[in-house]
Amino acid sequence: MKSYSSQHFWVLFFLYLVFSQSSFAQDPPIKWGEIPKADLEMKSYLPDTNASALIICDYGESFFNDQLNIVYNRHLRVKILTAKGYEWGTHSVRIYTKDSDQRIKVIEGVTYSLDDKGNVVNTELEKKDVFEEEDGNYTIYKFTLPALKPGCVIEIRYTIESESLWDMKNWVFQHSEPGLRQKYVALDKIRKKV
Repeated sequence: MKSYSSQHFWVLFFLYLVFSQSSFAQDPPIKWGEIPKADLEMKSYLPDTNASALIICDYGESFFNDQLNIVYNRHLRVKILTAKGYEWGTHSVRIYTKDSDQRIKVIEGVTYSLDDKGNVVNTELEKKDVFEEEDGNYTIYKFTLPALKPGCVIEIRYTIESESLWDMKNWVFQHSEPGLRQKYVALDKIRKKV
């Protein structure tokens, strides 16, 4: 009888072969911190003038790292158009921590806005503003981005690493507010540490 680790390896290897043959690695559609000034100057979204926020980009990816753990990255950028859009500045990330199967590797957030002279002001989320809450077998990380105001652009990214083969993140493509770019790439390659 094969050991669990041997079975685990062969299942992962099979999935890797299937997905690597059917998809090609692509660069994320946006780069962290590169906010076009036009996004900050935008006052409303013409195709939907009732929108309180605009999802500029919501990008996620899951892949195997060199330890064959599943790594999930999410990068979200949202334009806040009205005070009602502030809800997009509050987030929670829930991970399964009973058997240390999942770990948060990174949580970052920045609010970008323009000052009175038109200069870009960056206000970063600080570690002390990320709160952990235990919920049975789970840990929830909660945070609200600082300096929210109409006209700002918020950007968050986080990384979750999981030892469980079956821990693929689901993805929501439809939100209550309009979106420009939304993409999720799953198991397209094994990445080595750099």
